[in-house]
Amino acid sequence: MTTNKLDSSVRRRPWSTIWNITWKTGRCLIIAYFSIVVLMLLFESRLVYPRELWDSRVRFAEGASLKEVYFNAADGTRLHGLYRQRNRPRVVILYLHGNGGNVGHRAGTLRLLASRYDASVLGVSYRGYGKSEGKPTENGLYQDAQAALDYLLAKERVDVNRVLIVGRSLGAAVGLKLAVERSVPAICIESTFTSLPDVAALQYPWFPVRLLMKNRFESLNRIRDYRGRLLQTHGSHDGLVPLSMARELHAAASCPKEFAIIPNGTHNSPQSEQYYGLVELLVTQVYD
Repeated sequence: MTTNKLDSSVRRRPWSTIWNITWKTGRCLIIAYFSIVVLMLLFESRLVYPRELWDSRVRFAEGASLKEVYFNAADGTRLHGLYRQRNRPRVVILYLHGNGGNVGHRAGTLRLLASRYDASVLGVSYRGYGKSEGKPTENGLYQDAQAALDYLLAKERVDVNRVLIVGRSLGAAVGLKLAVERSVPAICIESTFTSLPDVAALQYPWFPVRLLMKNRFESLNRIRDYRGRLLQTHGSHDGLVPLSMARELHAAASCPKEFAIIPNGTHNSPQSEQYYGLVELLVTQVYD
């Protein structure tokens, strides 16, 4: 009997060892998984808003074509923008940039829009970006866009029917909400998404980002309510926001719309001549 018990104990020992190793490894993986989830929650704002402060070495006002302006959001946050004002512009453009950098990095785009379409143009740095005060949040960015539009209307002394919104990536999501709520007659959206959790789910498929993210930017639901003119553009090789997502967003819109693909374009590729031609057509049809 003693020998049988010893043999049985020897046979069980490898399985016991394997179980202990498996349990310890699994426990470590579970702890690591939830630790990463907690870190993602804590640092969500930094991931969504990789903002940059103003770089004094950036030169943006060549020929005094752009000037720095300041105005306040509804909650009192002081915002900074770059503004090109024209006498009797064809169209008044509000430009809303993506989630990186600040408006200073878009000075070339603002000058191009102003000269190409004989437009008055305002670009704004969101709160926490560039020289703007505060910390970025989804609701805060919506307030910033509202404040920029109100500033632009006051300076140009026109109503909203003269305004064209141009938004890139995150800025397009911000601009869509503004366009719906203020009945802006036309909007150009570039390299944008159905919602921010949809993008995060592609980048982090093993984590429950759809359930946990606080910053939503639900453009797919919002675009269904837009009644103005829509021009959308997207790179064919966008590795951050896939072309299929852009097509889904475009399909949800029931307004007059146009879709342009940038051949071989990535998320940050410059716009094509086709796109600028479509903007010219839009300006002619809606604002001239």
